[in-house]
Amino acid sequence: MKKIYVVATPIGNINEISKRAIEILNKIKVIYCEDTRVIKKLLTLLDINLINKKFISLNGFNEKEVVEKIKLQNEFEICLVSDAGYPTISDPGFCLINFAINNNISIEIVNGPSALMHALVISGFSTNNFYFFGFLNSKKNKALFELVKIKEFQTTIIIYESVHRIIETLKNIKEVFSDDVKLIVAKELTKSNETIYRGNINKIIKEIDLRGEFVIVIDNNYNENKKEIININDYIMEVKKLVNKNNSEKIACKMVGYKYGISSKDLFNALQLKKNII
Repeated sequence: MKKIYVVATPIGNINEISKRAIEILNKIKVIYCEDTRVIKKLLTLLDINLINKKFISLNGFNEKEVVEKIKLQNEFEICLVSDAGYPTISDPGFCLINFAINNNISIEIVNGPSALMHALVISGFSTNNFYFFGFLNSKKNKALFELVKIKEFQTTIIIYESVHRIIETLKNIKEVFSDDVKLIVAKELTKSNETIYRGNINKIIKEIDLRGEFVIVIDNNYNENKKEIININDYIMEVKKLVNKNNSEKIACKMVGYKYGISSKDLFNALQLKKNII
């Protein structure tokens, strides 16, 4: 029977690799991966023979094309891995998984480490429920709007970020949430230089070591003492003032929504409802 093995790889410490993962990586001859160099290095460190193995790059740019070729090659068993952690979690693999589902191909997950779960647990914030967003948009305005939407979820929030954008993202979080937002920034998880930054966001920005990959965990759980209660009519009045200054209703709702951290869509709907009632 055809099968796709989805194998989680170490996020830092190579000793995190499971015996089951080593068994599969030894067994399977065709391995789909983000960066063939990274996986070849990992397999070499694990003393897995590379001879007679076929490594195929599968990334965010070529995934659809690669999956189309699988149909032609008709491979019996293949393995999907990421450079680190679980495939498809803010990493390629979505198209391949859906290809397997749509073609009745068996999928077997080989579990392992996860930066997402590691950071969540070490944060000390509530884990009863949480919201994982992944990477924010690289454009500032879009990232700010994403953060405004995320803020609506009164739960623990998890965001991934690269070394190149970590400072800007922290500043954006400060702008949307507040100066005293509770969060942690986790760096280089499970490696010897793993670092967890806690405390005031301004302090973290000054202290953070700009190397490696980062996970940001925000404590946005409901706090009655912090919640500002404003009547919806107050928001609508502010929208109307902006409309009177020649802004469209949708733009005005976005501006007010961004200012107060509320849904511009809900605000627009409330505005239309109020107009219909009148």
